[in-house]
Amino acid sequence: MGVRGPLKEKVVPETKVGPQYPILVLSRQEFVQRILEVQGLHERYFPGPISGPPFRLTWKGLAGGVKNAPTIRGDEDWANLVGQLGVTTAVKAVQAFYSLKDLEPFKNHKRPLSPDLDPMEERTYGTTVPNVEGYSATQRLLASKAAEIKAAHPCSTDGGHCFVDSDTVHIPMNKYRLRDWATVLLSGKSTATDPPPLALLNAWRPERPQAITVPVATPKPRGIPMKKAASGGDLFAMLTEQAGPVIKSLATAAVNSLISSAASSSRPTADQPFSSRSTDDRLSSPPPAIEDELKACLLAFGKARRISQEVTDAARAGLDAECYTPDIIGDAAVERLQTLTKLPEGHAIALRKFARDWCGKIDTKRARYST
Repeated sequence: MGVRGPLKEKVVPETKVGPQYPILVLSRQEFVQRILEVQGLHERYFPGPISGPPFRLTWKGLAGGVKNAPTIRGDEDWANLVGQLGVTTAVKAVQAFYSLKDLEPFKNHKRPLSPDLDPMEERTYGTTVPNVEGYSATQRLLASKAAEIKAAHPCSTDGGHCFVDSDTVHIPMNKYRLRDWATVLLSGKSTATDPPPLALLNAWRPERPQAITVPVATPKPRGIPMKKAASGGDLFAMLTEQAGPVIKSLATAAVNSLISSAASSSRPTADQPFSSRSTDDRLSSPPPAIEDELKACLLAFGKARRISQEVTDAARAGLDAECYTPDIIGDAAVERLQTLTKLPEGHAIALRKFARDWCGKIDTKRARYST
């Protein structure tokens, strides 16, 4: 049994007769609007201002019949056709032919809004014009704080807004850094004229820690007794002899921490379980860097939904190409997410919900680390 080819879509023509129109005085757009009204499609499709949608026009007595009917695409084609009809006195009626596939690029995407709709659906079902009522009170407060930061830190060197640190290094304020700094300002602990918290500065301009060189003991020749292993005090003395004043303070704090933790772990109390003592006050992982937010969010989403990393990497590439971030994913339309990520509808809906929850957790974690 042979393999059947793909099914072809069956085209069913539909013919309707409209009222009389003065074709010679109508523009191309007006004529297209009239033929759409005959089929009841004038509210779903709009003619283009310069060209489109294409259609063919024929009349009784035209040489070649329907197959050779002229195709009207733009205003120039329409002007030539009107000139031809103007000198033909025997034409009493014309026939217009068009395909629904050719009308698809001219579809009217505007839909009437209802007062019962969720305000967040404005960007999906409305006119896509930004409206301040479509944003929450927190988002509007963040925007006002970001405006204060821009006003306090203009940069004539870079032509934008920068924070100049103590080393006269310019740190440009992009939208991600403005959002994090504005979140800190909402707590009321600082103003826009104050420097950002140290945690944010470290994330924006990471510094490499200095390397500490520890002497390595060399093996002794055979026949010579080995010295006794160095104790904690000997190791501390060796480190402090080789290090400078700054390293001495670090070594002192490290040794004291090791001694106190060893003493507390060797003396368990009766009213505290051993497992709670070993994991007491364990800090959570730090929030990801701003430029790694999309990658971290997609990895976490793949693990939660048991989606392969190959699929999540392809979805991240599609989102990254259009500069999507996790906070934007939470407000995007499901159809748009499907187009960019190539994910099924169920995964696209789950991704939008997951991105909202994930952004809330990350914002809370950044606020905790900034204090």
